[in-house]
Amino acid sequence: MIEMKEFLYRVTKIHELTQQLDQFSQVCPKEHGSILAMVFTSNTDPIFHRQLSVIIKAEVPAAAVMGMTTSGE
Repeated sequence: MIEMKEFLYRVTKIHELTQQLDQFSQVCPKEHGSILAMVFTSNTDPIFHRQLSVIIKAEVPAAAVMGMTTSGE
């Protein structure tokens, strides 16, 4: 049987992201098939998006990162 776990975090500042990823690393199953990090933001700054991606990949190298903004609303 395949089991999926979902971890939700609300981050409003970059430094909070590192804290949440540290917490995630402690609760993430050691034996995992894959990790998908989904980011939803209202910030449309590409530099900010790159910072998020770099931090996520540094803290959770196995993660595939995808995201979207609310700029089309």
